Amino acid sequence: MICVHYDRITGKILGAFDSKMDNIPTPNVRVTEEYWADLDGKDKKVDLKTLAVVGINKVVQPNIDELRRQAYVKEADPLFFKWQRKECTKTDWMNKIKEIKKRYPKSTD
Repeated sequence: MICVHYDRITGKILGAFDSKMDNIPTPNVRVTEEYWADLDGKDKKVDLKTLAVVGINKVVQPNIDELRRQAYVKEADPLFFKWQRKECTKTDWMNKIKEIKKRYPKSTD
């Protein structure tokens, strides 16, 4: 068995211990090793109403750099080439770049 030590206010898991150990911190709940292994790759927490350990699929954040790159290739690059051929203004091209940066913000912008 695994003893899962958690924060009694948030349900955040603070540690997992073999139930054979001495001095396991409280509060804690017990789960089987198989159940604990099944939760690998998930964000784990203790449901404070049921006192059950639950796993939530991790949310994968999109890669902002890749999203921007794709938008530049699809939207801004064609305007750059049109600007070079004098089919649009430099302002059109630069405004598209600003729009893409606003759509996919980085903390460094």
